Amino acid sequence: MVYYSPMSENQPLGVSWSGAEEYAKDLRRKISDSEFDPDYIAVISRGGAFPGVLLAHLGPWRPIFTVGVRREGEERVVEDSPHINWPALENKRVLLVEDKLETGKSAEELKKHMEQYKAEVKLACFFASETTQIQPDYVILTTSRSISFPWERFRE
Repeated sequence: MVYYSPMSENQPLGVSWSGAEEYAKDLRRKISDSEFDPDYIAVISRGGAFPGVLLAHLGPWRPIFTVGVRREGEERVVEDSPHINWPALENKRVLLVEDKLETGKSAEELKKHMEQYKAEVKLACFFASETTQIQPDYVILTTSRSISFPWERFRE
């Protein structure tokens, strides 16, 4: 199924709110079919927030937390937060959510960070770039086109 506005190859794929809801349902089915049952949902701030909340509403309630990953040159750094008890992730299953993987560097760094605490981490996203450095476990579409999400169009 296609839940975005058809535009020319040079324009971004325009995802609507209802399209995002349908992507979340499709992604949830893929996750359920794989029998991965996360203990936590981790979202990468800001892009992963809306997809993560949609996924949380579609399944059994799971604690959800937001993690900032900042860019320092070409590197990515997981932001420390006093609100996250990283050692509590030991032997837990975590679904890491992003809206689109472009380079995948932020997701890759956060996944490695959580795996240091012995968490089993699976990565889910609506879209992945054809050139991403990390392959998601669950994805709706891999594309070279840019994506325009409704939560990004809210800017002034």
